[in-house]
Amino acid sequence: MSTLGQKYPFQRLNLEDSLSKIQIPKIDRYADHIFIILHFPTPDKEKGFLFSQLAVFMGTDYLVTVHQGDLKPLDELFNMCKNDEKLRQSIMGKSSGYLLHKIIDTMVDDLLHILMKVVGNIDDIEDSVFDERISIPRQISLLRREITTLRRIVIPLRRTVVDLSKDVQRFSKEDMSLYFKDVQDHIEKVYEALEEAKETVEI
Repeated sequence: MSTLGQKYPFQRLNLEDSLSKIQIPKIDRYADHIFIILHFPTPDKEKGFLFSQLAVFMGTDYLVTVHQGDLKPLDELFNMCKNDEKLRQSIMGKSSGYLLHKIIDTMVDDLLHILMKVVGNIDDIEDSVFDERISIPRQISLLRREITTLRRIVIPLRRTVVDLSKDVQRFSKEDMSLYFKDVQDHIEKVYEALEEAKETVEI
């Protein structure tokens, strides 16, 4: 991190924020770069999901990510680019704005898969509700906690990505609005499904 601080014009407080466990999602804007903090869920056997923080430094010709926790989709994306030059060029060879879009899109797609599992669990519980032999209060409590955690991640993500779509354009020659509109649509689907899941579990 100190090497990054020497090589790039990053603020010391931002470097510290990127190493701390949890910061509030935000965008810090500077003349030549932006600093972003986003949250995504990672599965946990005991708690269902944990918050994992993704910090991003982005300038015209660079993008640096720092993450706490196990963000598997991001690791997989990086390894695919590392091992496949053609793929690396298509993802990393355009602009830092396009690369950021690809990273967020990958993470949101994973969020959608996680949510589909939660919805599947709700369907299973709905079937069990009418079976007098099965006790399900604990399962419902766990699902409620998972949905609450996901909402605490998705609601700020929704707001931050809308703001971010305006900032990213200054680091890209190509029009980034359609790319980020696509990501926003995916986040809206996640948000709507979460609200429906919350309502179902409360009923």
